[in-house]
Amino acid sequence: MKAAGVVVAVCGQALQAHKYAVKDVAPGVRVDVSAMTTMANLQLRGWALLPE
Repeated sequence: MKAAGVVVAVCGQALQAHKYAVKDVAPGVRVDVSAMTTMANLQLRGWALLPE
């Protein structure tokens, strides 16, 4: 997926809430401070959230 340009990210707040350390995240996975902030920034750039 990475070769195709896919970015995989995890919410840093969720990691902390579930007591996972950043070192436990798989290599190549980006740790974002907050999923909500990431989603808002992506929407400002033209991406759309399509909830179920």
